[in-house]
This record gives sequence, structure tokens and C-alpha cells, in this order.
Amino acid sequence: IVLFYEDHGLGLQDVFILKSVYSVAAVALEIPSGYLADVWGRKKCLILGCILFFGGYLCYSFTSTFTAFLFAEILLGTGQTLVNGADSALLYDTTAFALQEFNTKSKVQNPVSEILRILKYSLVTNRRLCYNIMFSGIIGAATLTMAWFVQPVLMKLEAPTSYYGVIWTVLNLTVGLSALYSDRVERYFGMRKSNTFILLVIIG
Repeated sequence: IVLFYEDHGLGLQDVFILKSVYSVAAVALEIPSGYLADVWGRKKCLILGCILFFGGYLCYSFTSTFTAFLFAEILLGTGQTLVNGADSALLYDTTAFALQEFNTKSKVQNPVSEILRILKYSLVTNRRLCYNIMFSGIIGAATLTMAWFVQPVLMKLEAPTSYYGVIWTVLNLTVGLSALYSDRVERYFGMRKSNTFILLVIIG
């Protein structure tokens, strides 16, 4: 993606602004999206998320300005969050249009106040949940930042473009192997030590 941005005249600062906008859109809607999936319907959220995804990539395909890319990132971030909120709640295994809603949708008189109540509980009342959300957000942002830096670093090292796919594949295999053994590591060391280890590795 960095090569794509560079080809359209964007600098590294522009790249990080775009990715920051994506992250802000995704984080801001993370809690409300799960609530929306429960109240409005998971199927609707999945389909809307896919439509927004499509709109974001459509924008990238037919435009070439920073402002247009900014709009695309907002669409992608919002779409990603809607899909995450819905499929996490549903753990779906079919195509979105074929889904059947089995839960009884809650009738909420005031959705805004309900979302504010959920936010207050998640970020103020339940301190343990709040710390987990913040920790997850910080670690997620840190790992995403590292991922975004891969291509600029390769460009700085003047690595051949043909190596990018190979290097990215190796990095993703590392992620896959770590995920494969993560539960065993947590069972052996415990959650507190595992989180400390994650934090130290990210800082390192």
C-alpha cells in the first residue's frame, strides 16, 4: 500500500495520517458496533459493513487524491468495525445474505442513552474491562504501526520490490505460528505474565 501511495504522490506523513484516520474510525465505533449488531441486527450490520468496504475500495480504485483516500479510509474503518461487531457476536459460517436471525431483537427506547450507558460501564464503572480495552487498543495500535513501517523500511533499505511479497509472507507466517501457540503460552505462564511478555516484546 505504501508503494501505491507513493505512486500517487503521497509522502510518509500522508500515509500515517490516512492510517490514523482509519484507526480512529475503527476504535470510535468498536463498542457501539457490537451494540448495534444486537439491536439493529447482525445480518444488516454485516451487509452494511460489506457495502462500506466496497465503497472504500471503489474510492481507491477511481480516485488519486489525498482527500479522496481520506474518505476511503473512513469507509473502510467503519465497514471493518461493523463487520467485526456483527461476526464476533454471531460467529457466522455462511454467506451474509443467507443468515437467519435467531435472537429476539431488543426494543430500545433511546439508543443514544443506551450506548452512552454501555460506554460508561465499559470505560468507567468496570475498571478491569477498561484496562483490558485500553491495553488491547495500545498493543493493537503498536503492532499496526510496525506493520505500516515494513514497506517504508524496505524502501529505505532499497530492497527489490519482488522481495516484498516474500518478506510479508514470512511475517504473516510468524503471526500465524504465534497465534497457534498463544493459548499454550498463556496457560503455562498465566495471563499477567503473558501480557507483560507481549508488552516487553512490542517495546523491544
